[in-house]
Order: sequence, then C-alpha cells, then structure tokens
Amino acid sequence: MCSSDLVETYLRHIREKQFIRELKVFDHEGKIAGSKDEGSDPAVAEALKSGKTLERMEKREGSHIFRSIIPLANEERSRAGHDTSTPFLGAVLLETSLDAGLASAKKLTMLLCAIGFLTFVLIIGALYLFFKKTIVREIEECGKLVALLASGDSDLTIQVPVKSEDEIGRLADSINGLICK
Repeated sequence: MCSSDLVETYLRHIREKQFIRELKVFDHEGKIAGSKDEGSDPAVAEALKSGKTLERMEKREGSHIFRSIIPLANEERSRAGHDTSTPFLGAVLLETSLDAGLASAKKLTMLLCAIGFLTFVLIIGALYLFFKKTIVREIEECGKLVALLASGDSDLTIQVPVKSEDEIGRLADSINGLICK
C-alpha cells in the first residue's frame, strides 16, 4: 500500500468517526493534489496568494460548518526536495461540523440557567426564613404585647423580653419603660 493510499484510508476513518467533514490537500496552483482535474478552488487560490490562513463559518444543508484553508509554506529546510520558486507548496482545506459543539453549548447553557435559578430560589428562601425567625418574630411579639396593653384588660407588670441590643431591642426596652410609668 503506497503512502497516498494510507492517507486516504486514514481520512476515510476520521470522516466515518465524524471528526471532520472534509480534508483536502492542494498543490501550489490551488488544484487538488494528485488529481487530474484542471479546476482550482478560488478560496484556496486566495489563501495561497495572501499567504494567510482563511477561516470561515457557514451554514450548509442545515449544518454549521467551520472551514479553514491553511497555506503550506515552502520553508528553507524543505526546499532541497521541492521547487524553490514558489513561496507555498500548497494548502490544506479542513471542514468540520460545529453542530455537536453547539448542541453541547446549548445543553450546558440550559443546565447553568436551571442551576442559577434554583440557587436564586434557595437563597431567597433562606433569607426569608432567616428574617422571619429573627426580626419579624421579635416585632410580632412587641406588637402583640402593645395590642394587649391597648385593650385595657392586661397586667401592667408584664415585660417585653429584650433579646438584643439593636433597634428591635431598643424598641422592646422603650415599651417596657412605657409600661413602668
């Protein structure tokens, strides 16, 4: 089996595994290497002329495709076996589908949004319970005692328990001072 047959076998294998959609090698004229076809790819010719990698994303047949054309420089170390007049030996065209990556990104986005929403709900719930147990309960106790005193049917010796030294504790202390007068 010659080296070009091995390359073709390898390319067929990676296409079957869907790692890539297409991989082609072009000569310095922009024609498919080893092909008798006289036509050249205009995008490959442009990449060879500019000497820069051309990358493009496109939608073809319902799939998102990434296409990259990479010129192969005729480096000093390889000029002994090649024509030295051309700056590029050829180019490689690689096409791959972005659909699997896009689907994975969508799933990850949805998962992160769901986790974020659940975390938000849990934090709001924890804050509600915290404030309900600490601040609201003490204010309700003060309110009940003031309502009992306002009804006129209460014992004027009762005291509001002072549980803290913050604003709520000062309110309970003030109510106790009012009862003692």
